[in-house]
Amino acid sequence: MFVVSSAADESVAMDAAYATSQQLQPERLLQPLRDLYLGRAYSETEILDCFLAIGPFLLSKRTTTLT
Repeated sequence: MFVVSSAADESVAMDAAYATSQQLQPERLLQPLRDLYLGRAYSETEILDCFLAIGPFLLSKRTTTLT
């Protein structure tokens, strides 16, 4: 599963941390982030098992849109 990172103000703090680190330790080479996910990795099987477990619950809670 791929989740797009925020392009809003929430990521400004990360940019500030990178900039400050570069100013304080210019000799240290910073590596770009591969992604913003900091949790554990899940296999396709674990994701599917979770979806199958909660899928019926989510479908039963579906709301209708008022137009």
